[in-house]
Amino acid sequence: MAATVAVFVGALVLPSSTHARRLVAASWAVHPIFDLLHERGPDSRLPDWYPAICAGYDLGVAGLLAAEPRNFV
Repeated sequence: MAATVAVFVGALVLPSSTHARRLVAASWAVHPIFDLLHERGPDSRLPDWYPAICAGYDLGVAGLLAAEPRNFV
């Protein structure tokens, strides 16, 4: 919760959209650590392959956010 608030506050406070994009991209890039270290426990309904898929998605989104928008034209 605190990390989410920090990202949103940082995005509002930073002067340019480039810095905000980089902050959000960095946040997405760090999220796979949570996915891989989060203990699912024996009662979890998540399959064993889910953290790897989620981590791949998170890194893909981080890469898209980190890339300059003009590169997609």
